[in-house]
Amino acid sequence: MPTPDPQFDAWLASLLARYREAYSAAEFLKAVRALSARYVERRAQLPQHSPTDSAGKRAAFAAFFAPLHFLTARAIVEASGLGQTSIDRIVDLGCGTGAVGAAWARALTTPPAITGVDKQGWCLDEARLTWRTFSTPGRAVRGDLLVTAERLARDESIADRARVGVALGWSANELDAPTRGRLLPVVASLVRSGHPLLFIEPLARGVSPWWDEWAAALAPSGAHSQDWKFDVELPPALAAIDEAAGFRREGLGARAITRS
Repeated sequence: MPTPDPQFDAWLASLLARYREAYSAAEFLKAVRALSARYVERRAQLPQHSPTDSAGKRAAFAAFFAPLHFLTARAIVEASGLGQTSIDRIVDLGCGTGAVGAAWARALTTPPAITGVDKQGWCLDEARLTWRTFSTPGRAVRGDLLVTAERLARDESIADRARVGVALGWSANELDAPTRGRLLPVVASLVRSGHPLLFIEPLARGVSPWWDEWAAALAPSGAHSQDWKFDVELPPALAAIDEAAGFRREGLGARAITRS
C-alpha cells in the first residue's frame, strides 16, 4: 500500500470540488471519456488541436488524469532511484497542471524548487495551485518546451548540472514529428551533461512509436528505459470515476526513461 499523503488527499479533494461542481456526474464522465478518446482514438487531431480545447476536457484533465499522472510519476521516481537524487531545481517541460514536477519533488527528502513551462495559461494557473498545495516553491512560465530545453542546454550559469532535474511527463507525444525530432538531441545533450531525467509516456505503443529511438539515443549517457506497472489501489474518488467511465484499470502504468 502507498504511504498516506495528506497533501495529495487535500489536492485531490480541492480539484474535485472546483472542477466537478459545474457539471453533473454524467457530464463529467462524458468529458473524461472524450479526453481519453482524443489521445487514443483521435490522435490525428494532435497537435493541431489542443486535447483540452473545451472547459469539460480541462476539468477532466485537471481533476482525473492529472492526479493519476502524479501517482504514477511518484511511483516511478521511487522505484527507479530518482527518489534518492539530491537536486535544487526541477525544470518541468510541458508541465501541464504541475503534477509530474510536484510528484518528483514530493518523493525527495528535501523538495527542490520547480520551474514549469507550458503554452497554456490555464495549465500554469493550475500548476501554481498544485505546487502551493504541496508546499513546493514553483515558478510557472508560459513558453515552448523545445525553446526552453535549448536555452537550458546553453545556460552557462549552471555550476552543477546534476543539481537540476529535467522532467518531460506525457508531453512529447503531443508534439509534431519535426519538433519532437529536434527535441531529442537537446534532451540527449542535457543528459550527457549530467542532468537527472524523468521522461514519461503512456504504455501504449501506438502513442509513442518513436520510443525505441529515444531510448537508444539516451542509453549511452546512462538513461534507462523501462515499462512500469504498479499494482496499487486508486484513491476511492479516482477509482469511482475510473469505473464509471468504463476504464476499470488495474493499478497504474507508464513507460519511462530515467537517469539519476
